[in-house]
Amino acid sequence: MTRFAIALVSLASVLAPISARALDVVGRCSVVFFATSTVHDFEGKAPCALLAIEPPDASGAYRARAEVAVEQLDTGIAARDRRMREMFEVERYPRITAVFASVDPDALRARRAGALAFSISIHGVEREVILELSAWSEVPGKRAQFRATFDLSLSEFGLEAPVAMGFVRVADRVRVAVEVDLAAR
Repeated sequence: MTRFAIALVSLASVLAPISARALDVVGRCSVVFFATSTVHDFEGKAPCALLAIEPPDASGAYRARAEVAVEQLDTGIAARDRRMREMFEVERYPRITAVFASVDPDALRARRAGALAFSISIHGVEREVILELSAWSEVPGKRAQFRATFDLSLSEFGLEAPVAMGFVRVADRVRVAVEVDLAAR
């Protein structure tokens, strides 16, 4: 669900020396979310619909934005996907959006792991979330790959977890993992 946020961070991190010139980076990311229900655990996935990074500000920090289309969230079971889209009110809130207000690529590169804050908007509700970076791999100035993970509470976004057959309920907490692959053009 939140893969978009991770993708943006990665995009800024792959950049070589910071400059005021336009960014020339292409990237891919995918999101996998892990949920628990009263019967079994399950996962879903979605590709990033948008990755956008603005040129650095005077301090050298980047602003980034990522989006996931709710319609593309896929758990592999059509009925479950339908209930999930109903929960999100996909017609009214078609996108999950993550915004990184200030990303310092040099600091990320130096840490290669650790926490990073971003703002995520789901179902018209915006919250600050902390993600954990891991599995960093980089070819300086050419490519960067990493994994970002975080937990979300559906109720914190005004969502009520779906129920099937009157008794199978999805848990409120969802784990999100984003795989990011960025490359300089």
